[in-house]
Amino acid sequence: MIRRNIWNRQRVSFAGAILCAVWLLSGAALLRADEPFARNRDYDLQHSKIALRFQPEQKKVLGEVTHSLTLLRDGLETVWFDSVGLQIESVRINKSAAKFSTTDKKLVVTLPKSAKAGAKFDVEIKYHGAPTKGLYFVLPDKDYPNRPLQIWTQGESEDTRYYLPTYDYPNDRLTTETILTVPASWQTISNGKLIGVSDASDGMKTWTWRELQPSSTYLITVVAGEFVEVKDSWRNIPVTYYAPKDRGDRLNPSYSRTPAMIELFSKKLGVDYPWEKYSQAMVDEFVAGGMENSSATTNTADSLRHPKLVPEYEQNQDPLISHELGHQWFGDLVTTKDWATSG
Repeated sequence: MIRRNIWNRQRVSFAGAILCAVWLLSGAALLRADEPFARNRDYDLQHSKIALRFQPEQKKVLGEVTHSLTLLRDGLETVWFDSVGLQIESVRINKSAAKFSTTDKKLVVTLPKSAKAGAKFDVEIKYHGAPTKGLYFVLPDKDYPNRPLQIWTQGESEDTRYYLPTYDYPNDRLTTETILTVPASWQTISNGKLIGVSDASDGMKTWTWRELQPSSTYLITVVAGEFVEVKDSWRNIPVTYYAPKDRGDRLNPSYSRTPAMIELFSKKLGVDYPWEKYSQAMVDEFVAGGMENSSATTNTADSLRHPKLVPEYEQNQDPLISHELGHQWFGDLVTTKDWATSG
């Protein structure tokens, strides 16, 4: 992750772009975490199936998530998930109704009986909320009536819990399936490979994304809204760029060097780019310069230069692109166990 003002002060050449990648996890050091040291885990969160709908006018999320987990300790009677400001409607364990309670920071779920290490459970949680962090809505208003509508998330360091009840700490890794139901004219972006897009009721479509490579929950991402997509590739791996619908002509001039960077990093690091695809979504009002969500970076739309102005920028967006790309190896493929040692 990188804050905007850093790159306003620092410029690097593409030949030196590899040096940006060795700022390993420096983004984490820029953000304050409530829990600097690694937790002791009661369970291993192995997979999460996340289904989300949105009410943009109310800035609300309607969610259902199924966590597949394995217990790591004997004698556990409850498991808990980080959850802030979310209204929990129901919880089911292995398809049967379960008892639960909430605090201002956690959802506590009662297991059917005291369980031993190795026991497996599917915990289904239905909820809704109006997140104050983690998930953001960019909407038209009286001053900008034509602004493209956008929804995007930002999880680092500990903000995923504001829109998704989950284990929200980096010392666990899981695979994900993200199912997003949005208006038919929208684009969506999430982790992993796009499995399919199907029709839903009331002029909506449902997008299904699947990430088969484990990563931490702060790297889960959702971007949805009125975007233009440009498709590219690297060694037959999809490389895509997204801009708000009124700035699609700025994508190629600003981002077309990405495949060459992926090739350079793969050769220099000795490990080929590790994810199923690489997307970069440029969003308005982003809280940082960029964020290296696994396989799906989010960048500020301020990085989209007008085509006529690109020659004025000697290195264009190489520093930002290379920095977030480098994190796909250092930060995503290899992840810190806690925030205290991340920077």
